Amino acid sequence: MSPPRPWEAIDFKLQPAQYMQAVLQSAITDNDPIQWQLGKHPVNGWVHAPWMAQDRDPFNGLTFERQSLKFELHPNQTQGHTNYAVGIYNAIAARAFAKMWADPADPSTVDFAMEPGAVAVKLLFSTAPDAEVPYLKGSISVDVCDDHVQRKARLAQVDIAVRDTDANSLTGWLFGTFIYSSDTATTFSWSDVHPFTLQWGNDKDVWPTGLHIPPDAFPATAAALPALSESWYDPFYRDRLWAWRVSKGVTPWTGLFGRSNGPIDNPVSSCLSCHNTAADFGHGSDELPFTRPAPAWVAEVLAGTAPRPELKSYFETRGADVPILQGTLALDYSLQAMKGILNFRAWAKCRGDNVQGDIAPYTGPKPKDLVAGSQECERFLQASGDVFADTLAPPPDDNSVMSSEAPPGDLMDDLVFGGRDTQLPMDQRSARE
Repeated sequence: MSPPRPWEAIDFKLQPAQYMQAVLQSAITDNDPIQWQLGKHPVNGWVHAPWMAQDRDPFNGLTFERQSLKFELHPNQTQGHTNYAVGIYNAIAARAFAKMWADPADPSTVDFAMEPGAVAVKLLFSTAPDAEVPYLKGSISVDVCDDHVQRKARLAQVDIAVRDTDANSLTGWLFGTFIYSSDTATTFSWSDVHPFTLQWGNDKDVWPTGLHIPPDAFPATAAALPALSESWYDPFYRDRLWAWRVSKGVTPWTGLFGRSNGPIDNPVSSCLSCHNTAADFGHGSDELPFTRPAPAWVAEVLAGTAPRPELKSYFETRGADVPILQGTLALDYSLQAMKGILNFRAWAKCRGDNVQGDIAPYTGPKPKDLVAGSQECERFLQASGDVFADTLAPPPDDNSVMSSEAPPGDLMDDLVFGGRDTQLPMDQRSARE
């Protein structure tokens, strides 16, 4: 019998902050005393997703995230700053990965699904300095290899994902975000990590066409949006962040039209819509055929045009076993499960093995193919630490794989990380209106 899960006694719609705190506390209890060093906990097992090594920073194993553009985190933020993250999974979630990788040479994505009680936690770190984002002062810092330079990055955001049967009528998942915020702390405390937002559906019918948000309208901006019934925000932290962004003329919301997303995330997406793209496309490249929502599509909605079918499809509410594209296998909202499979197949293909998935390759728009012996394959094998790749060129001087010459996995940025230029300035919207 599984141990009791405290959050399941809490109604996430009525007490979202308490629900989130109960989930995060389970991860803190297990991992914080051992400094988040997986494998050292004597009882509870937390794991990383397999086959993510080629995307990890060489210092602490963090992966590259979407860049925070100027003014997105604070009015003092005068330039963009990079963000890094590390995700971990509890023992229940780990069982799904174990089933997928039961045969390490032939992973199977058929019926990939996580059981109720599965939890993922992602710690996100920002390279933004105190002078530009003062509320990060005192937060946990780690070393990252940022474009071949060793930098400090501080904990700015914590994401959680929970498989909960109470959410089965929509997606089966809840995604939440905490933010670190303290104007006075000089040392870190988990009490300064605050619930920010929780989401259990995509509010698929919320399309406020012709919405007008002039730059001086705050605090009326939040009221100008239609009500969302499938997500929650802490009003204090949401309104403060929106006010900062509006004061600088950039997109106020962190998720499209107020949908759930963290400050570091893509403002034309949402937690669930992004993760619902997790699927097996059945091929050996690690680019994806799926196009993320473009800021131009959002501008059309704001100008009064009905949303494009592609945009509406991105925000459909799907069950965990329903893929976003026909001819693919859904991977239960797990982008790291998808990334691991893509990395494995790319590695095999670059070594000359044409490994395919459990389905016929997706027949829609195809990405550039990987060719054994190509420069892309050489870099990919090198980043993988492939013991068979002895003839490859030596790595960069700092042994970094997180650079402008990163492996082909970074070509997924537009989907998974929302791109590095996704912002819809307020003045552009006003001009269209």
